[in-house]
Amino acid sequence: MHHNSHLSLTDVPMGQRVRIRQLNSQPDFCMRLREMGFCENAVVRCVSKGSGTIICEVCNTRIGLNQLVASSIVVSSFE
Repeated sequence: MHHNSHLSLTDVPMGQRVRIRQLNSQPDFCMRLREMGFCENAVVRCVSKGSGTIICEVCNTRIGLNQLVASSIVVSSFE
């Protein structure tokens, strides 16, 4: 992953830590994501991927997201 490249959460390899840059969804849904810890500048780790679901670890909690939701979360490499 290139430094400062902007990807969606769906592009993140398993085990990789990234920083959330932007949420591209409906305002009420973005608010819900932020309540779960998926807020701008939060660090997220992709734990596993499979059958349309991505399991991420954010704020010491594992949360499963579907591909559509994950594709709306813009991330960049975490240094």
